Amino acid sequence: MMSDSSCSVRTSSVAPISARFCAALIDHVFLAVLIHTYASFAGETYAGAGSVGVVHSLSGVRALPVPLLWLVWFPGFEWLLGCTPGKWLLRLRVLPQIQEGPLSFLSVLKRHVLDVVDGFAFGLVGISAMLRSQDRQRLGDRWGHTVVVRWRANRTKGVAPTH
Repeated sequence: MMSDSSCSVRTSSVAPISARFCAALIDHVFLAVLIHTYASFAGETYAGAGSVGVVHSLSGVRALPVPLLWLVWFPGFEWLLGCTPGKWLLRLRVLPQIQEGPLSFLSVLKRHVLDVVDGFAFGLVGISAMLRSQDRQRLGDRWGHTVVVRWRANRTKGVAPTH
């Protein structure tokens, strides 16, 4: 884990809801493509009914990589790099809300355990929570004590801070 104290909640602007939505959409599309690709190679293939075409099914041990991919993609990338690929593309970072320094794996895991709740009703629960929060925090952000911010390249070093 790399850390740069030049990017903190006090010096960075809180990410807008629209940027967070787009980053999540990018991440989920990437992850869906990865899972579909894996399923097409490792899954059992069935002829679909009607216009469905071919269906790939994963069960038993073959299904185990799917939650592992999720674990690496969301909590893993954020813990190690401070952002998922979607957040990276939109120049967003996840930071600890209170203390300076790197994110803990537990705080990042907490953020994403509540993705199911925040995503309920097409994301209205998460959006409602963000609209009621000064730091635009979803329920998962509040439980994990994290905040998502925009970051800019550090002009003196020529690199973007990770935390």
